[in-house]
Amino acid sequence: MKNIIFTLILFVAFSLGIRAQTDFVVIVNSATPVESITVKEFKKIFLGHTTMWKNKTKIKPSYWQSSKSFWTSKGIDMSYTNYQRYWTKRIFSGYGVAPKKYSDSKSVIKYVAGIKGGIGIIRSSTKGSIGSDCKVVTIK
Repeated sequence: MKNIIFTLILFVAFSLGIRAQTDFVVIVNSATPVESITVKEFKKIFLGHTTMWKNKTKIKPSYWQSSKSFWTSKGIDMSYTNYQRYWTKRIFSGYGVAPKKYSDSKSVIKYVAGIKGGIGIIRSSTKGSIGSDCKVVTIK
């Protein structure tokens, strides 16, 4: 009985650890006048349908590439492969510029901090690295 309980505890702890690795947060440049966005707004931004913030600043999206499968399936409702196909079609049709991809969250933070209108997706465990040039926005 003790072995079963111990195994269950390990399984739950392991599962929570995997979940923590896939969590993401959305950050924006601190000059961006937004504190939260809806899931629908998030989707429109990362699909290129919404290109300007309400203050008429151009939106400059970016993301941490290792987050690809989780945030596209959770936030955009498509696989990462389909997301890439979507952007390939848009680019070759002349309908936009794909979000910038970075290999790590710190590069996304640096990009967002240095550009007005910047928005990025980073690993939640790296949000402690955000300086005063960025802020975390909530998704409602």
